[in-house]
Amino acid sequence: MRKRLKFFLDYFFGVDIKILEKLRTRFRRPTATDNIHRENQARHQATQHATQFHPSTPPRHRHGSRPPQRPCKRRRHAPPAQPKPTLTDATAEHLGELSKHLEHDDHTALLLLLEKILPTVPPDSFDRALLTQLQGQVLLNAKRYTDAIPTLEISRQLSTGKNWFDPATTRQLHHTLSQLYYQEATQTTDTPTRRAKLRLATQRINEALALSQETRPDDHLYAATLLYTEATLDPAKPDPAT
Repeated sequence: MRKRLKFFLDYFFGVDIKILEKLRTRFRRPTATDNIHRENQARHQATQHATQFHPSTPPRHRHGSRPPQRPCKRRRHAPPAQPKPTLTDATAEHLGELSKHLEHDDHTALLLLLEKILPTVPPDSFDRALLTQLQGQVLLNAKRYTDAIPTLEISRQLSTGKNWFDPATTRQLHHTLSQLYYQEATQTTDTPTRRAKLRLATQRINEALALSQETRPDDHLYAATLLYTEATLDPAKPDPAT
């Protein structure tokens, strides 16, 4: 009979018999048991409401103790930005004269002026790092590559870890030193000297790659070429460790 009634309701009215049973239960007259159940449910909801909006009375744990408190997450503050380095007043006085020589590409006058200024600046200052970098660039433009290496190395050592230069300038400084060391390695026939220069070239290009935020296939190929060249300095005895 129940199956027939369900089929009849589904076929003609599209009503499920379970829905009718829910409606019948919902609208039937409440009994004494229903009233007790309703009071218990209301009391339970009131307790939940009190514990939810009053943190002073947290819910108890199963054994009567309070649940463990979660540690508060402290907001991480960004580190303060480092102030931009500035030249001292004594060095800034020479900027006009330096700019004039740069505009005329007067390498001789630039080098003479830099050799005059550098002894007057502090040894571990931003002034020396900037002036030695400028001096190295002037020596490169004058094709004095061997003389440019120690000057650029001073600028690199002074500026390492201090964020004095922007990342692109720092990466280019390491890359230029690597190429200079590689050029010196190719111009000597002494095997220990060549090996030492190649290792310096590899070290500088690896530092440049570490500073780069994007993949540079040409630099990776150049670094691999340095390793291969060092490993095959003696064709009869290649070095597999390199």
